[in-house]
Amino acid sequence: MISRPRVVLVLDKMIAAGTQRHIVHLVKGLSDKIEFHVVSLEGLGEWENELKKYPIVSHHYPLHRLYDMSGFQVYQNLIYLLKKIEPVGVETFMFTAHILGSFAAKKVGNIPVISSRREKVLWRKKTHLYLRRQANRHCTLHLANSLAVARDVQDMEKVPAQRIKHLANGLDLPENPCNTLSFSPHKTHAVVLAALKPVKQHALLIEIYAEFRHIFKELELHFLGDGPLKKELETLSLEKGVKECIFFHGKVDNVLEELGAFDFSILPSKSEGFSNSLLECLGSGLPSIAFDVDGNREAIVNNRTGMLIKEGNRQEMADAMATLTNNAVLRKKMGEAARKNIKENYSLKKMCELKYKCYKEVFKC
Repeated sequence: MISRPRVVLVLDKMIAAGTQRHIVHLVKGLSDKIEFHVVSLEGLGEWENELKKYPIVSHHYPLHRLYDMSGFQVYQNLIYLLKKIEPVGVETFMFTAHILGSFAAKKVGNIPVISSRREKVLWRKKTHLYLRRQANRHCTLHLANSLAVARDVQDMEKVPAQRIKHLANGLDLPENPCNTLSFSPHKTHAVVLAALKPVKQHALLIEIYAEFRHIFKELELHFLGDGPLKKELETLSLEKGVKECIFFHGKVDNVLEELGAFDFSILPSKSEGFSNSLLECLGSGLPSIAFDVDGNREAIVNNRTGMLIKEGNRQEMADAMATLTNNAVLRKKMGEAARKNIKENYSLKKMCELKYKCYKEVFKC
């Protein structure tokens, strides 16, 4: 049996989120060519069982903070691991993993490093930016999942353009989207698929819904996802008098099996590198409304597969919600165009082919 080249994927934590979903897709698509070692610095978390479906080797270390002794110990553990398994390369995801993974690869003997950049970061702390720039010196290539993220890496971290490549997310779409949820046929159902955290601006959406409810009387909002703001958002919907029309379903494991129940999607985030959730909604045939920021304008073809709204504009958001609520013909037309666009331009197969090409170029495998 011909041995596969080893590649180490290092990330901060294996929770159910966009970056981690990308890693699962990557492992699924390339495990026949690459022997993946997945290193999670805070335990494998919620998606450990998902990863175990594929022929990977997993490692997890008890990191507490980057700046204390646990950070130093994890750094030493990474060095030991890299010396032991002798990978052809390392790919890092997220801040802490990038710092420790890049320096460990350099210490072992110039193991080539690819930095996978999947979110916009404002770099409010100078220390973080300094550490990122130092780690970047040991990276051969930076893969950005959107043009917006690529611009940040170049402008804020001063990485030369020739060391940055745009590699969009990929999605493995079922041929026939399922519909395992059952809702009232007399209502229109919008899904909001995102973790319940401040950057997603769910509170703003609830406020817009309450203020303009008279123009989309038949609309219900369904939040899929969990997070620290759940209780706060539930309280807000009660205070605004719209609790009976807003539903919180919590974390969904097989999201593509649920999306077929909805009529359109809304993403009210004020910043998005490139949203996997948005791709899943569009790929499931749901026209999508989102603020015109960052990667959203790359995923949505405005007025063809969805609607891009000026960030924070309540009236525009309400008007778009009313348009899709009250026009089933338009929803169908946009939904078909959305699914077609995602299948053609954001397939898992295409993403894995491009990633493997980068591996061969950088890791010489």
